[in-house]
Amino acid sequence: MASEHAHLEQEIRKLASFVPISATVANIIRYELKGEAANRRLRSHIEADNAITVMVLQAANSSFYGFRGQVVTVAHAVMLIGFEEISRIVLMHELRQRIIALNPAQQESVKRLWIHSITTATLSRILCRELGLHTSGEEFTGGLLHDLGKLFFIQNVPDLAGRIAQRIAEGTDDVEAEREIARWPHTDIGALLGLQWDLPPVLCDVMKLHHLSDPLEEGQSIVAVIRLADLFCEKWGYGIGEGNAPDRISEDPCWDHLRRSVAGLNGRTAEEIEGVVKPEFDTHTEFRELFH
Repeated sequence: MASEHAHLEQEIRKLASFVPISATVANIIRYELKGEAANRRLRSHIEADNAITVMVLQAANSSFYGFRGQVVTVAHAVMLIGFEEISRIVLMHELRQRIIALNPAQQESVKRLWIHSITTATLSRILCRELGLHTSGEEFTGGLLHDLGKLFFIQNVPDLAGRIAQRIAEGTDDVEAEREIARWPHTDIGALLGLQWDLPPVLCDVMKLHHLSDPLEEGQSIVAVIRLADLFCEKWGYGIGEGNAPDRISEDPCWDHLRRSVAGLNGRTAEEIEGVVKPEFDTHTEFRELFH
């Protein structure tokens, strides 16, 4: 077993060399591109690929951004919804292209994980608006990447992924099952990948801490929001069988953190928040399905 774990660690580090996004988008995520130079570079990247151009225009014209039928060019899209939002659309497109090209034998699992990631990202954005959290959009990127560590098991060690799934089916939550069978839970793998890709600390925190059991520190509300979105998505049928959702979401540590740290809650319950965000989430089906 020790040699198997050593091999697993080598495989994890090897996976970090496979960046499932282009250098341009990797730089965007790391916030290295700024100002008009960034806009020009991103627009050139989009306009060089007809498929990305169509995807950006369709997304920008969806109800998610509120400009239905008004966006006619990439430059117009950048002007209306902003460079960072366009970069997230491109990120979603490129992640999807790379992920669906992975191990053909694992396509069903990969697709389920991808849909869960999209729905979590979309709902995280809606939750931040509802709770009055002012962000730079990192909740969307974090929601998209939060379970990236699971991709390692699906793609690289499907035999272990099968054993982990069996343990979850027997009633063990996913992090515990991963730690028991592979020593490395997907949260640790995601954090390792994020560090090796030099992603911003907030995204590494999301991948590492979204199954929090200990109280989060001040300033980590984005992690709690993404965990809340994760739980709602599991409840609504967009999950990946994690096996650890509480019967009452208000009993999860993420809710306790948000209740104590987010003024926008004002004594509201998790069930009340769910009732408000679910209808809005349902109106954005068209946006999510663009990236299925």
